[in-house]
Amino acid sequence: MGNSDFLADLEEFKGEYLDKNLQLKLASMKLQFDQMQQEVQGIKSLSSYNLQTKKRTLKVKLRNLHCYFESLQEEARELQEAIDDGFTRIDTLDECLSQEEPGN
Repeated sequence: MGNSDFLADLEEFKGEYLDKNLQLKLASMKLQFDQMQQEVQGIKSLSSYNLQTKKRTLKVKLRNLHCYFESLQEEARELQEAIDDGFTRIDTLDECLSQEEPGN
């Protein structure tokens, strides 16, 4: 009987050992899976960070271009006013000259 009890205890121990070993392997696999998920999330957030950075950079560049074109438009208005003023002066000068000619 002692031998059969020993074999029964050995089988029970073997079952518990296999159960614990399986649980440890499953826990290890879950840990590896969690680590991989964190790495994937890190990669996603990194690429999303890069996209956010690129979007911000593009927005800044577009704002700068917008301001630049607004300043060009303002300059164009000022130049147009100066040109119009120049035409007005030329017309005034022409009128003055044409008034002087008949009197000469």
